Amino acid sequence: MTGRLLSSLMIFTSVVLFSAIMLFAETESGTDIRIEKTGAVEHAPAGAEAASVAEQATDTRQERSETDDPDWRIPVGTRIERFTIKDINNRLINAEQLKDWIIVYGFGNEKTADEAIDWLERITLEEQPGEGILFVCVADTSKHNSKILRPVVKKILKKEYRKNINKLKAALKEKNIELGYKLENRFMLVADMHADIYKLFGLNNQREKAHIVIVDGNHRVVGHFTEYSQMVPETLRLAVTQRETEKQLRRLAFKKRKKNMLVRYAVGGALGYLVYKAFD
Repeated sequence: MTGRLLSSLMIFTSVVLFSAIMLFAETESGTDIRIEKTGAVEHAPAGAEAASVAEQATDTRQERSETDDPDWRIPVGTRIERFTIKDINNRLINAEQLKDWIIVYGFGNEKTADEAIDWLERITLEEQPGEGILFVCVADTSKHNSKILRPVVKKILKKEYRKNINKLKAALKEKNIELGYKLENRFMLVADMHADIYKLFGLNNQREKAHIVIVDGNHRVVGHFTEYSQMVPETLRLAVTQRETEKQLRRLAFKKRKKNMLVRYAVGGALGYLVYKAFD
């Protein structure tokens, strides 16, 4: 009988230790992302990763895509399906890596892209965003989506991307601002060859104007703007504050959970010891 009791206690102890290890191994989402480099695929649209998601769009989103109301805005709180981001340099950020990341999307075409990019640069200079914030400029190139024009468009976009990155670096240096990360890893330019990303956001019929859409760590819209104002950086600031508050609440909940579990383990271990001594 003592042997069976001892075996049971050993099993109990193993379960306790395993559970404790799993608890202490629990971590929050990281503040860095892994950017993968893919092979050059000249004839594959850079925005194709959003296509499968866009095809599953609900009727409500389809109605939004078809609206001609110039004053229409994506309602705050709307959740946009995550999608893998592939930029004009064939870099990939998988959708699952973007949990808890705040993303600022700038939308523009050949007429409005400079305006959208200028807004993103202004946000950077004004807010000096820290870790966990990604800027994605979505270029509507659907009017030039032919086999002949794609390589030309991609070449032009690469040149413009490099020019704007260098311009922003110079502006940051002039103001003695150091962000602590490579701009290239926080600013991505996506060629939306089929307007799939526009459709995903419900902006299919709003492509003649520049847009900024800010989403939180759950990819829910916290702000949609078609002109620049102080509301843009203020909305980003609010999203960052809210994320930090949520992280702090998760830390407190984790500490409480860990404390309660350790108390249970201590009591369970003491009871197990008493039972063992009673049959010893």
